[in-house]
Amino acid sequence: TFVIPTQAFNAKDTFSTLDASDPSGIVSDDFNACTLDSGVWTLVDPVGDATLSVNGTQALLSVPAGVDHDVWSAGNRAPRLMQTAADTDFELEVKFESPLNTRYQIQGILIEQDADNFLRFDFYTDGPKTRVFAAKFVNGSPTKIVNTSIGAAGISPLYMRVTRVGDLWTQSYSLDGTS
Repeated sequence: TFVIPTQAFNAKDTFSTLDASDPSGIVSDDFNACTLDSGVWTLVDPVGDATLSVNGTQALLSVPAGVDHDVWSAGNRAPRLMQTAADTDFELEVKFESPLNTRYQIQGILIEQDADNFLRFDFYTDGPKTRVFAAKFVNGSPTKIVNTSIGAAGISPLYMRVTRVGDLWTQSYSLDGTS
């Protein structure tokens, strides 16, 4: 199962796979309808305060400021859109159009085996900077893998690619969708 969590306000996401014959079963979606495709996506909202809308070009998942939606220390409290996938190789590309302007805003991808075992790939802001981040959670215990500044806060759009080949996971990002 993979998950796209968004803790940024008015996050606008585009998700796509690169190969239509992908054996993972992952369905590409550019959110071009005015309703969420519930045959593909499931909204998970552990805290119960997320709002989701689809405007014909984007899925917008929002949470209120000042409420804990932490992924790191108290279980996964982040609202997210989920889609089931087979346990096989795949490649995902996601475009995030919302700038991260407020400290600790996060948007990214979770690859979830279960509630205690998952990989986190995301962008977040620490206040002045936008960062690319990756971590693994094994039996609920997190380990940081990557935490690198990629520029000032407010960069938009941001692109991320996550590739799985066997047990090798690769995270790539782009600021322009090309390089």
